[in-house]
Amino acid sequence: MLRVFITIDTEYSSGLFNGPGAADRAENYARSIACMTPDGPTGIPHKLELLQAHGQRAVFFVDPMPA
Repeated sequence: MLRVFITIDTEYSSGLFNGPGAADRAENYARSIACMTPDGPTGIPHKLELLQAHGQRAVFFVDPMPA
């Protein structure tokens, strides 16, 4: 059996630092983590569901991009 490591890299937008409000964080999450589209989410929660459905695991690297 071939062993494969699935790694996923994503950035948590520095836009979070542009505004102190909860709405800024919510939009940042929707864009950077959930990756909301007209057809639904395609981001980390969606990928976790797909991985679980197929009995797979992965490593997620989330870069907060503070610069």
